[in-house]
Amino acid sequence: MNNNSSNLERCADADKDNLQKPDIYLRHLPCPESIPQQAFTFFEKIRENLSRTIQVGEYHPGFILWSKKLKEFISLYGFSFTKEDHIKLIKLYLSIISSTDISYSVAQICFDSLIELLQKIELLTRDDLTIDWWIFYRWVKRIKNHQHKTFVMVPSLKEFETVILHCTQSCSPYFSSTATQELLDEFCPHLCPFDRIAICDTMQIFDYFLPMNLPPHLHDQGFKLWLPEFFNLWENINNETIWEAYLVNLFSRLAWYNIGYIDWTPWLNQIFTHFLRGFSLPIGKTQKTTKKFIYSMGDVAQWTVAM
Repeated sequence: MNNNSSNLERCADADKDNLQKPDIYLRHLPCPESIPQQAFTFFEKIRENLSRTIQVGEYHPGFILWSKKLKEFISLYGFSFTKEDHIKLIKLYLSIISSTDISYSVAQICFDSLIELLQKIELLTRDDLTIDWWIFYRWVKRIKNHQHKTFVMVPSLKEFETVILHCTQSCSPYFSSTATQELLDEFCPHLCPFDRIAICDTMQIFDYFLPMNLPPHLHDQGFKLWLPEFFNLWENINNETIWEAYLVNLFSRLAWYNIGYIDWTPWLNQIFTHFLRGFSLPIGKTQKTTKKFIYSMGDVAQWTVAM
């Protein structure tokens, strides 16, 4: 027993300088010198049990329980594990949701765990990790079509779709450099303005999956492939449908993640004309309007600030 304890202490000391981002406020707690050892022991227990539950196929309750323990660990100790372990955990959850033979509850805990693990984008680079966008699209498609028997009886599909959306946005900085072109090739043929359902569904997919937060050297393979065309579509079609809201959200997030890299000056008149028209301000003697502003005020404000 003493030998095991001393081995754990040596391992904890060896990894102390290689940890991703431990909680800096732990040093102000009583007995701070014992906290790294506690964190190391807790994490080893989580890692061991996650591995065991996957090997024996014990998703309920074992895998869900220890995934929640991982979330608890990050909340208590921060990212007190090495980059290697960080990447392994992400790949573990990605491999599980890559399977089609898992339940709603297991899938949701995987998406929640990925959101937690990827909340600090500065800890991992694109060289460390590449994520396939198709994994998330398959889940969105399954929810939309209600094809899977496990999901038909789930009462909170909308909530689950929101979790997938948040997870996709957390993972999008790690999509491959060809992901944007793949998405455009796959879905641009469905951008028919005369088919409101098709264009709405397609814009929603683009809003979900197009990577926004790419490094400058990949901009030619990112937003520059679609921004002029999408803006031209928004400028020339004004039928106030829901797909315009998806498009504005797309532009808003693009502007926010690429401040200083996009020159919006040539489009300012059109942008603010759309905003003013969307407010449905009264004209002349008409003091009331029943039209509703279709754009999210948060998106409009974010886009305006980021331009």
